[in-house]
Amino acid sequence: MASFEKQIPSQWTPDETFSYLAMFSNARDWDPGVLDADRLDSGPIRVGSQFRLVVPFGRRQLTLVYRVVCLSHEDREIRLAARSALLRVTDHIKVGPAGLVPGQTLVDYRAEVRLRGPVALLNPALRQGFEIAGESAAAGLAATLAGPPPALPSPEPPPTGPSSASAGAPQT
Repeated sequence: MASFEKQIPSQWTPDETFSYLAMFSNARDWDPGVLDADRLDSGPIRVGSQFRLVVPFGRRQLTLVYRVVCLSHEDREIRLAARSALLRVTDHIKVGPAGLVPGQTLVDYRAEVRLRGPVALLNPALRQGFEIAGESAAAGLAATLAGPPPALPSPEPPPTGPSSASAGAPQT
């Protein structure tokens, strides 16, 4: 297994930062290791939301479908997992105030990858390459979060209850 962990400052508010990162297809904008990405569903980001990312894998491209497996809007925390015949990947993102720097946000980003099947023997060799890819992604994310935030819809779920929908209107 290879892992990478980095704390990345953001000039955006915690909510802006979380909204941006929860839309995991945005990784194509900040991670040079992501060749293409899109969201596979619609509506608010929730447990079960899925994102397709295309990444280089040796001399080929590998398509990974990431699924949100844990989400807390209150704690601004999201965990995603992807699995293929060759590997298993998990990303854990937590966003919060930076503490010592008023008005600054800090992103705690952890990622792990584990090769599966016959290629699992190469797990020890994966560490160095994953470390390099992680540093490159962290630098891209830091550069993005140092600029102005994009206008994004909130990942908050829609309100529930009788006052959240008109009587007789279909609910989605």
